[in-house]
Amino acid sequence: MARFVEQEVGTAILLTERLAMSRHTPLYSWIGRVVAAFPQLSRPQATVLALYSFGAILARRCGLNSVAIHLASLMGASYHTIRSRLQEFYQPASVKSGTQRRELDVAVCFAPLLAWVLKGWPSNRLALALDATSLGDRFTALSINVVYRGSACPVAWKKDRAGQRSTCLEPRMDRASALVSGARFRHWFLLDGP
Repeated sequence: MARFVEQEVGTAILLTERLAMSRHTPLYSWIGRVVAAFPQLSRPQATVLALYSFGAILARRCGLNSVAIHLASLMGASYHTIRSRLQEFYQPASVKSGTQRRELDVAVCFAPLLAWVLKGWPSNRLALALDATSLGDRFTALSINVVYRGSACPVAWKKDRAGQRSTCLEPRMDRASALVSGARFRHWFLLDGP
C-alpha cells in the first residue's frame, strides 16, 4: 500500500488558508486528496484517515503507537492527543467521547478506494488476490487486494471471529466481482486465478 500512497503524496497542493502551513504542506496536501477521494466520509473522518495513512508511511508500519509517535513529532503535538484521535477513529460510536460521534462503516470506503487505486491504471485488466490471515484463535482477517508489480493494495476487508463459517472466501469473491462490475468499473476485466 505504501507504494501506491507514496506516489500520491509527492505533489503538494494547498487546500485552505487554515491548513496552509509550509512546514506541513505534504501532510495537508494528502489530507485534501483523501477528503476528495472519500466524499461519503465526514470531513473529520477523512482527515483522521489521512493522518493515519500519512503517519503509517512515515513510520513504515501501521501500529497505532508508531503512527502516533511520528505524527506527533511532525505536527509538534502531544503524543497522547494524536494517539487518542487516531484510536477514536476506528472505535464504535458508543465508546467515543462527545455527543455527535459517528461510527465508521469501512464498507462504504471500498468502491471509492478501488476507484482511487485504479485512477490512471495502465489497462482495463485487474488482478485481485484474496487473503485470509488468522491471528491465532482470536480472529481471521479476510481481504481483497489489487495486485500490481509485486505489491498488493487491500481494497476491501472484513474481520471475523476465528472458527466462524463466514470466513469462507467464495462469498467474498462474489462481493469483489460486484465491486468491480459496478457502474464505475463496467469496462474492467477481472482476471481469475487457477
